Amino acid sequence: MCSVSVIIPTHNRAHLVAEAIDSVLSQTFTDFELIVVDDGSIDNTEEVVRSFIDRRLKYLKQTNKGVSAARNTGIETAKGEFIAFLDDDDLFLPAKLSLQLARAADDPTAGLVYGKYLSAIRSEGSMKAAGVCHPKLELRDLLLGPAFHWSTVLIRRTLLEQVGGFEENLGGEDWELALRLALAGCQMICVSEPVSIVRRQSISNTRDLQYYSQS
Repeated sequence: MCSVSVIIPTHNRAHLVAEAIDSVLSQTFTDFELIVVDDGSIDNTEEVVRSFIDRRLKYLKQTNKGVSAARNTGIETAKGEFIAFLDDDDLFLPAKLSLQLARAADDPTAGLVYGKYLSAIRSEGSMKAAGVCHPKLELRDLLLGPAFHWSTVLIRRTLLEQVGGFEENLGGEDWELALRLALAGCQMICVSEPVSIVRRQSISNTRDLQYYSQS
């Protein structure tokens, strides 16, 4: 058993997923497995993923069912005590896992550790700090809207198994899962520095607007 299972769901992102994989394999913490779940890609995603030679990397392919189903496939396969998620167009910063595991060790009652992130626009190459660390993230905070980005999350696998993973037929599934976790008593704590890079394709993309953010 490894300490962390990192799950990357991907679909027709052969031109981006290699960078996401590289960012995981370059972590300062090394006791992890990386599960790439190919959700029915018809481009050369499989060729790109299989070009990486690393015993920690696992490639799974399924028919196209959506990102939530791909994440759930990864959860079912995962062996780690903790699970981390990374969207196929985002990146982990090098110390992401080590920072969050240290934070979890400091507070063994915590079930989920999230963090701030750098928001990047691919066409411009610019980045800005985003995300808010709550002193104690509670259900009432989550009712106002999503409070963290899932590409920054580290969560105990047993908690995901307890609440049943991502809802596969619902919009806003990230937020819905966070609410279920809070209702199940999951304590959510934060790393106060950026742990991931969340990338948007253009300035008109409103992806960041669903998350609390600050400049």
